Amino acid sequence: MSSMRELASVHSCSLLSRDAGIEVKAARMMRNTLKGNATGSTANAQDITMMSCSGSNNALQWTSGTGPTCATISGTETRQTMGSYCNTQQAASATSYYALDGLCPSASATELTVNKYVAMGGTFKNLGCVVANAPGTGQSDICSLRVDGGPTSVTCTISNSSTSCTDITHTASILAGHSGDYQVVTSSGATATRVFPYIEFDNP
Repeated sequence: MSSMRELASVHSCSLLSRDAGIEVKAARMMRNTLKGNATGSTANAQDITMMSCSGSNNALQWTSGTGPTCATISGTETRQTMGSYCNTQQAASATSYYALDGLCPSASATELTVNKYVAMGGTFKNLGCVVANAPGTGQSDICSLRVDGGPTSVTCTISNSSTSCTDITHTASILAGHSGDYQVVTSSGATATRVFPYIEFDNP
C-alpha cells in the first residue's frame, strides 16, 4: 500500500508540474504588447506596448531605455561603385579619357568615344585611382572626374612611388541624360602604366 501511495504522489506531482507549465505558457497579455526590458539595465520583464508601424515607409527601431519606436524613412537611395578597366598602358605626357564603368579595349584621346550617359541623376563622390606602375620620382598621374565634357573639383594625384590616390572630400552632381567620364593626365617622365579609376554614384 505504501508503494501505491508513493506512486500516486509522484504521478500527482508530475501532473501538477505539467499543469503549472501550461499555465505559465498560456499567461494572458494585454493586446499589442510584448514582454521585454526597455530600462537599459537588468530588470524583470514587463509588458511593453507596441505601436502601429505598418506604413510602406516605416521601420521599427529599438531605443535603449525607451523600447520600440516607429521611424519614418524619407525616400530611397541607390548607391553603386563605378569603375573602368582598360588593358592597355597610358604613356607619359598623355591626356586620356576612360569610361565611367566597365571594360574597354583602351583609353581614348577623344572624350566623346568613352563618355557615358546616366539614366538617373545623382551625385559622384569618393573618387579613387589605381595604377599598375608608380609614376616615378618627381612624376605624377592625375585622375579627375568630368561631367558633360567639362572638369569638376573631384580629382586626385598619384605621385612618385605611390600607386593609388583618393578624393573623399569633393563631390559632383549630374542630371539624368547627361554624361560623365574620367580624365587621366600623365607627366612628361611618368612610367607608362595601366590606370584603373573608380567612383561612387549615389541617387538621389
